[in-house]
Amino acid sequence: MCIKETIKDPDLFSTLRKNPYAHDIFKKELDFHLEVFEENEAKKYLIFKRKINGNIGYVVVIERDFLSAEEMKMIYKQYKNTVVELSNNNFREVELVVVCKRVNREVLEFIKEYNRRYPHRPPIRLILNTY
Repeated sequence: MCIKETIKDPDLFSTLRKNPYAHDIFKKELDFHLEVFEENEAKKYLIFKRKINGNIGYVVVIERDFLSAEEMKMIYKQYKNTVVELSNNNFREVELVVVCKRVNREVLEFIKEYNRRYPHRPPIRLILNTY
């Protein structure tokens, strides 16, 4: 299954800005230091800068109510542009986390295939927000 976790939060971005480790989306022992790098409430995304053992990476967290195949295509395009901009096209340095209330089967298949096809990249993580 592609859904990694289920959370319940009416204002997820506010919660994550205050405490990036809330809901155990990130783990302190794995993601040593997280800080908000960029945010856009209109487009519903946060980008965290992650520092691990002197290395810097990024985590893009995108929130949607319903995640359709068309919406996932737009998110993936935005993610690729972010990878180019922040890490000079190195997909290993940028992780994608998508939080949604509902998702269609086509998106689940896309994420499953992506994670299988690119094992050297961070997997796309899908989290349901049941609020």
